[in-house]
Amino acid sequence: MSFEKASAASPSLKALGKLGCHLSKSGTTFRLFAPEVLHVELLLYRQIDQDKPTDTFELHKDGQGVWATMVSEQLQGWYYEYIVDGEGPFADPYSLHVASIEAYPMRARTLIIDELDLIQRMPAREVQQKVEDLMILEVHAKDMVARNQELSSMSIYKAWTHTTTTTELKGPFDHIHDLGANAVEFLPLAKSVYHEPPYQPNNPTSKNDWNPTAVNHWGYMTSYFCAPETRYATPSDVNNWHATKPHAVFELQDLVLSCREKEITPILDVVFNHSSMYDQNLLTSILGKEYFRIAKDGSWLNRSMTGNELDTNKVAVRHLILESLRIWIEVYGFEGFRFDLAGLLDPDLWTEIKELVDALQPGTILIAEPWGGTYRPHQFSLAGWASWNDRFRNGIKGIDPIHQQGAIFQQWVPDGSRATLENWLRGTLVRYEGGLFERSIHSVNYLESHDGHTLGDFIRIAHRGENSFDSTQHDDWIPLSTHALKQMKLAHLALLTTPGCVMLHQGQSFAHPKIVEESTSTRLDHDAYNKDNETSWIDWSLQELNMDLHQYTKGLIGLRHSSNALRSAIDSEICFDHFDNPWHLVKIVWGASTLDLFHYIIGFNFDPHSTLQIDLQRGPWECVVDHQHASPSMLYTVDHQVSVPPVSGIVLRKLRQ
Repeated sequence: MSFEKASAASPSLKALGKLGCHLSKSGTTFRLFAPEVLHVELLLYRQIDQDKPTDTFELHKDGQGVWATMVSEQLQGWYYEYIVDGEGPFADPYSLHVASIEAYPMRARTLIIDELDLIQRMPAREVQQKVEDLMILEVHAKDMVARNQELSSMSIYKAWTHTTTTTELKGPFDHIHDLGANAVEFLPLAKSVYHEPPYQPNNPTSKNDWNPTAVNHWGYMTSYFCAPETRYATPSDVNNWHATKPHAVFELQDLVLSCREKEITPILDVVFNHSSMYDQNLLTSILGKEYFRIAKDGSWLNRSMTGNELDTNKVAVRHLILESLRIWIEVYGFEGFRFDLAGLLDPDLWTEIKELVDALQPGTILIAEPWGGTYRPHQFSLAGWASWNDRFRNGIKGIDPIHQQGAIFQQWVPDGSRATLENWLRGTLVRYEGGLFERSIHSVNYLESHDGHTLGDFIRIAHRGENSFDSTQHDDWIPLSTHALKQMKLAHLALLTTPGCVMLHQGQSFAHPKIVEESTSTRLDHDAYNKDNETSWIDWSLQELNMDLHQYTKGLIGLRHSSNALRSAIDSEICFDHFDNPWHLVKIVWGASTLDLFHYIIGFNFDPHSTLQIDLQRGPWECVVDHQHASPSMLYTVDHQVSVPPVSGIVLRKLRQ
């Protein structure tokens, strides 16, 4: 499929007005932006399983390229589709809810619901937490509950809001509170394509020669940007039609409300760099010229590596993105967004997004994945956005578990040095070597995410020198070895004492593995996007196997929450000592500007062969973290000198005078 470049001048965002379907006292209005098509027909269905429409209407185009009609009846609860230039039928790109035939290629019909009624269910408020105070847990909504037997009979959304009846930790919020996270970042929850084309690796005309499972579990193939994922809601199926009632809307609203009530900031991963290629979709089927980046030869640009790129310079795309964000704020109450492959978004759009969310909900968190076509975390920082800090991740952990390991293995990645290591630990500031950010609050520091190997698996593979395990030896290698545990603790110490925002991935606190079972062996998966199974689902029983790490991580999180200085000390109040060994670092943090009660000394010993000796002045100092324990409360006091064993760290604090 190819498209020529549009020649006519585009209308303004304001001129497009409200698109989609809207109810009023006068009736029901339908508006679709499709400036280059010649004919649009509306098909209305009173019941979802009707093969033939109850009624049909012609739409008429205005001077801005918007096709519209009004039906003098309130059609709430009806369904509709469009026929465009004889092709289709297609659901509305601005659908608030879609019923679907889920099998490939997913077909959808739009369910008509009243947006104003939905907005009234979600009270508006300002965001309660600053970005530097966030301790984010990145989660997949299903992965967190799929193995919980008590919750298995419920929808995914309801499993999150269910109140357990026993004192044991069972629900996802119980685990989140136990860990100490105060924000949850959900992988995409917009309606996406789950079923990809059938896997045919030996067919030269196949649309899928790469994905044996033919599913997309993570949800990054967005199909309807304003509608919720329905597979996680209470079923309401009629014949082949899935989600015929808007349970997903109400249950997702309840999930976000539960986050707010529990003082957990709800953040949503949004995908505005590309659209799904694997469904019966109006954007990719008919409106490609209006929505996508097209090369000079008429082909689709594909720096997203997913089949296409949404062109955020085009008015239709900007309108859809801004409207989508408005819906996720006003209808659902999300208080922050992580933008997938945000390097593909036009910088002028960053400003429009920030202005919109600040007007709708002051303090809304904006986090970029700052790559995809271009790599520009510094530009995002200048625009007031936070970004994922992959240099921190790579520098501490490494890039490849066998060939490019990081500081916890006493190795430098290609851009690593003692100077860059210090900078990673101060917030990766642009004024120092290897810097990315104007201010540390723009750095989202992390060691693992949904992408790539988990930190625990990275270390497991590095210790073996290969990614292959005897399938009978699970119980032997899931618990971390003594040295692997030291490396995990040291990595978490670096992460949780660095200023900026912090993100952990689901299961990271106890080194949860991503296991792929094969016929004769086992391997650890680095790209589980297509595995809606035990590889991805969190097995909470494994927490017991690495409880020492979990408790240590909890203690570090508690300490971070109690310390303004560790979260947000300004650059001038951070300095480093101990230069005799590049793998011995002593970080000194003064707490005055943050009104922290304490000054801090943080010792990092990345060297596996020598002990770090720290000489102390004006003691005594309280020890709150050592090689075994971490706590927001004092463990013991030290006076003149303290020793930090190999591959471990320490945190000391003293009351400010």
